[in-house]
Amino acid sequence: MDMVQMLINCDFSELERNTNFKFRVDALELDFAPAYNGTTYHKLLDTVRKPRQLRTHLAYDFLPLHMFHTKARFIHITRNPKDVLVSLFHFYRSNKDLLGQWPGTWAEYFDMFLNKELVYGDWFDHTRGFWERRHNSRMLTLRYEEMLSNPCETVQNLAEFLEIPKSDEDIAKIVELTHFNIIREDPTTNFHRSFHQEHPFCRKGQVGDWKNIFSAEQSEILDRLCAEKIEPLGLKFKFE
Repeated sequence: MDMVQMLINCDFSELERNTNFKFRVDALELDFAPAYNGTTYHKLLDTVRKPRQLRTHLAYDFLPLHMFHTKARFIHITRNPKDVLVSLFHFYRSNKDLLGQWPGTWAEYFDMFLNKELVYGDWFDHTRGFWERRHNSRMLTLRYEEMLSNPCETVQNLAEFLEIPKSDEDIAKIVELTHFNIIREDPTTNFHRSFHQEHPFCRKGQVGDWKNIFSAEQSEILDRLCAEKIEPLGLKFKFE
């Protein structure tokens, strides 16, 4: 989202980073609790500079219907399910505000995934909902793994999708400022303290971290599910 904000606002200064990421880019689904000084996320939308950038983890079918009758554009970022599961597992274990610092084991968590009991529902249903609409002119789908391996192309694709021409110099600057190491060290984007997490919100930003926790059997289960549910759609991921 920092890439999008820099493209839209044409501001590469530190001024935009003085506000916590979760406040300056509001989440559609987090209106159940005060976000800042007793103000809900949705009320904060009235104070966000336009054009506004919103984020969400909601599945396509749960998005407000009126959004599809506006000029809004949608950027869907997807990631290989093995690394997604590991990332969300650490979030489950460390987050106090939203998930109560869940005390379960990896094996218990993996079973919850298979039973479609994790927050935001089934990953395969969620991914399919957006991927099937990837040809919509107002929808751009990006793969996390490709964003890491070719960030310049990612920023260029975003600029073209948003119809915001940028010079090669501007694109290089955005890539520099949104490098994972920069994001991880920035308290306005790695905001684990404001979520009362014991561990950083931005952990590793790597492809293949799943190998450190998946068993061979669990890896085979995911491979089979991907072959059954995702690959027939023409969607494939890099797992290392």
